[in-house]
Amino acid sequence: MTDQRTTITSRIHTPATATLVDIGLVGGIGLAVVAIHVLLPPAMHSQLAFKYQHPAVLSVFTSAFVHHSTSHLSSNLASYAMAAGMTYLLSRLAGQHRWFRRTVIVLVMVVPVLVTSTSCLALTSLQPGIEGAERGFSGVAAGFVGFLFVALLVWLERRYSREIVWSLGPMIFIGLLLEIAVIYAPGVPVTIMGLGLVGIALSGWQLVGEIALPVAVDSQSDVVLEVGFAGLVVVLLGLFVLMLFPADLVQQGTTTNIIRHGAGFIYGMLLSGLSYRFCSSLSRPVFLGSL
Repeated sequence: MTDQRTTITSRIHTPATATLVDIGLVGGIGLAVVAIHVLLPPAMHSQLAFKYQHPAVLSVFTSAFVHHSTSHLSSNLASYAMAAGMTYLLSRLAGQHRWFRRTVIVLVMVVPVLVTSTSCLALTSLQPGIEGAERGFSGVAAGFVGFLFVALLVWLERRYSREIVWSLGPMIFIGLLLEIAVIYAPGVPVTIMGLGLVGIALSGWQLVGEIALPVAVDSQSDVVLEVGFAGLVVVLLGLFVLMLFPADLVQQGTTTNIIRHGAGFIYGMLLSGLSYRFCSSLSRPVFLGSL
């Protein structure tokens, strides 16, 4: 009986099976959102949306899974699919299947509540008596962009070193913040831009020093390929910023809630980082002498 259980367990955790489970999880979430949009009547969509004047408790969660239109659904799912797909690739390269799977579940279950609550508090404070309804998967998609940012750092840490991550991480984050500042304030004060560039320069200088250290790669060509791949992910993060924070907030009669997107990105980073720490602690061996 013991041998049979061992064999079954080993089959469950084979790479091919793990890949199918991960892809099925991401795809299943997307199909569920599509099914809600297609199968539920408009009246049910209205009940699931979060209404500022008369909010229902469950709508804090359910509002993330209903959409204004098919185009609204398509754009949100496209962002989700791209972010989740690249995050899965980085997680697989880092050997973190379980972390990816658990974090996906956490983000889908927790981010809608946090994003809707944060957006409600912010908007009602800025504009008391606000009316209308909140709906859409964009906050969760933004959470997966934050997950992508952390997955890049995890891959770099496991491939190179934690010191490189501490240098590169702030540099990328400051760059993304400067991109948002340029989008909404083309005349950003020179002082703010200068401080941001100084922060990037200092991180870059520290990064150059860390790269000079010995790294566990097979050849110089591997370093070039991996630097190019990391650069591609950074460019993708920049494109996501353009998608989540458009210069024109009103498009086709719909207002983009950038507070929701910003909160989703931040919560996605925090939750995926905490999830990684939790999964890493579970994978460490425990010795009696350390108890």
